[in-house]
Amino acid sequence: MDELLVGTLLPGATRIDVGNVNPVWRGNVLLQDYHRQMYIKQVPPRTLAVEIVCALMGRALGLPVPRPAIVLVSSDVLPGVQGSRLLFFGSESVDNPDLKQWMAKDHDGTVELLMRWSKLLDAGCFDELIANGDRHGGNILFNGNGKFVLIDHSEAMQPYINASDPAHQNVLLQCAAEGKQASEVDQLYAKAR
Repeated sequence: MDELLVGTLLPGATRIDVGNVNPVWRGNVLLQDYHRQMYIKQVPPRTLAVEIVCALMGRALGLPVPRPAIVLVSSDVLPGVQGSRLLFFGSESVDNPDLKQWMAKDHDGTVELLMRWSKLLDAGCFDELIANGDRHGGNILFNGNGKFVLIDHSEAMQPYINASDPAHQNVLLQCAAEGKQASEVDQLYAKAR
């Protein structure tokens, strides 16, 4: 399993505003003796833990999830932040646009590529495991050539969900089953188990 990255935000982060629930910045994070470009967001402690656990689990399962980090942020480096030294969630930077942008250009072609993605069933099962009912085009990145990346697990593992309950909505499993005959869905179910 990956080691959790721990770092400190360096000056110069840029605010990213694409309708996010939590404010997001992109900046350089100092990790021991090197720095890495990351997306960071301020979230409550429980959400920070969920984001980290889900990212590490996804990576351990071989899914394309950026490496997570705990990032120390100070108000002198990121003006307007409440508190002098805070812990933010960090995620390695992936420069691909999100799926929503691709779908706006070519909806059918993008959906077809997603349906043929070799990790689609695995990713759908992962979302079911972590009870992530918030997978949508804004938190799937896509390079336009068959490579998808899963981001943003902040709504997973909600405390009110029972372990035996299905995820509220599982877009990836729905996509995997789309247009399939009952026997093909049964085969997907057997493979998922």
